[in-house]
Amino acid sequence: MYLRREEGFDLYYQRRGKGQNILMIHGAVADGDYFDESLELLSNFYDIITYDRRGNSRSGYSGKLNCDIKAQADDAVALIEELDLKDLIIVGHSAGGMVALETFARVVSRVKHVIVYETPMLMLTKDYDPGIEDWVKHMYELNKAGEHRQVAKEFGISIGKLDERAPVKSREEKAKDRRNFAHFINNEFIPFSYYEPDLKFCRANSSYITAIAGDRNFGSTYHRAMCEFSRLTGCRLLHTAGCHNYPYDLAIDFATEIVGIVTMVNAGV
Repeated sequence: MYLRREEGFDLYYQRRGKGQNILMIHGAVADGDYFDESLELLSNFYDIITYDRRGNSRSGYSGKLNCDIKAQADDAVALIEELDLKDLIIVGHSAGGMVALETFARVVSRVKHVIVYETPMLMLTKDYDPGIEDWVKHMYELNKAGEHRQVAKEFGISIGKLDERAPVKSREEKAKDRRNFAHFINNEFIPFSYYEPDLKFCRANSSYITAIAGDRNFGSTYHRAMCEFSRLTGCRLLHTAGCHNYPYDLAIDFATEIVGIVTMVNAGV
């Protein structure tokens, strides 16, 4: 299904299952299919909505598209209002967590809880890694110079350890990832890298937010970002034995964890 957006592109989304609404927002170099294996379990209990963020896969657009976090949140809000989602759980993986937090701030009355997994709030890690801004600038210059292979290599290193338990991707999935990586590095990398959450809002609503860090990614920038975000806001921080792509690598484990968090939230724990 598609939702027409003001900029002239169509936002692709899917809806599966019945029950409490859960909106799942994918990270960079991916699309809504990233959560497919998780949905085999989750859709038995919940009404799951996934979508391809603007510029990715089936939400592609040939013209110039603003891809900053506020514009991305506009899409999520439009989808939430179009589908009249209430009592909503928002799950954001990686950069999708940025969109989740911005969306929450706009539709507070519709949201019951937000779960963010390894969201790369790089600017929160400057005390641990004072060179992070230089790295962002370095990546930008590499891409500008056409060193795309090197950009992909260094970005992969930044994500951290890869999980040997991850499924092997098909040729078609790898081709789709390459297309989405080109979109990410050209349109999303800079706004995502410099994103800083509204800490005042998050502190005031910390009981409505759960952050998850993948402990097999311990010490990585993304792991540190989750720990620092929790420290600065007071939100609940959970640890899981996964790497950065845990929702894809160990989909059933991830889905089970989501079920557990939602159950606790609904029980008021």
